[in-house]
Amino acid sequence: MPMTTSEGDLKTTSFVLQPFSEKDMDETDIVLRAAYRTQYGRKDTLKRYLEIQPSHAIVAREGEEIVGFGATRDYGPFAYIGLMAAHPKVQGRGAGRMILEEILGWLSSRQSRTILLDASPSGVHLYETHGFVRVEPTLVLQRSKSAHIVPDPSFSGRNYEMGTQEVEGNFAKLVSFDEPFFGANRDSLLRSYYDDEPQRFLVSKDMKGRINGFLVAQARTLGPWVVKDSKAAEDLLAWALEFPFEDRPSVIVSGSNKGCLDLLGRYGFEVQRSMQHMYWGVKPIHRARSTAIYAQATAGFG
Repeated sequence: MPMTTSEGDLKTTSFVLQPFSEKDMDETDIVLRAAYRTQYGRKDTLKRYLEIQPSHAIVAREGEEIVGFGATRDYGPFAYIGLMAAHPKVQGRGAGRMILEEILGWLSSRQSRTILLDASPSGVHLYETHGFVRVEPTLVLQRSKSAHIVPDPSFSGRNYEMGTQEVEGNFAKLVSFDEPFFGANRDSLLRSYYDDEPQRFLVSKDMKGRINGFLVAQARTLGPWVVKDSKAAEDLLAWALEFPFEDRPSVIVSGSNKGCLDLLGRYGFEVQRSMQHMYWGVKPIHRARSTAIYAQATAGFG
């Protein structure tokens, strides 16, 4: 493990680890674009790590330049690690290992018993050397350019729209609906998505007025998306696809969620890449990845 200096930085011979801050936003976003080979940025996710606590986000510097990033969100019953990245020019030199060990140390100080993550194929070995165990694939799907919708024969359109004021007034009920499926209370994360764009926070109710699902139609991604039944899932998906997106929308979902994969397939989504869902420590508590969790918020928030 790196040693802590009097200034609070964590050093080795090549890199210095420091807490991520607002002033690092632009430079860190450039590193993430390079590491993940994408044109779009992730400043919205970086901002959430600063705003939603308890979280721990750090950057790796070589000289004055940021060359790596990693973060975790502690939900209590478990923590989720995400956005682990090293700039291509320093990959293979240990920056990722340093960041991971610093994050694991922080979680250890909080007595975290279970840690989850979704690893890229190239990152699996690093996590396995630190005691992480493979669970199942996590798939990233994106809607095809020539998507053709094949709705379920019983689908007759969404049955309920929950207005902005009603969402705000019933947020506690929404969080209570989500918690047993997600496996932890994520009130602050859900509220952050609602506060950003309340009109894109979609909630479905059954005929008795009870919440049976919700979906956040982010600018590029569908999720978080949690439902009680397949009817609510299709209601919400059809509703979400009425919104404009920066690009063809994507979804991050467990490879074991057959119901979701079948639904997405009917709506023109195709698998783009696969990650490996992994855990460390106590075997994960029950989380409805194969049934109710139709999409993660991000690969790092779960």
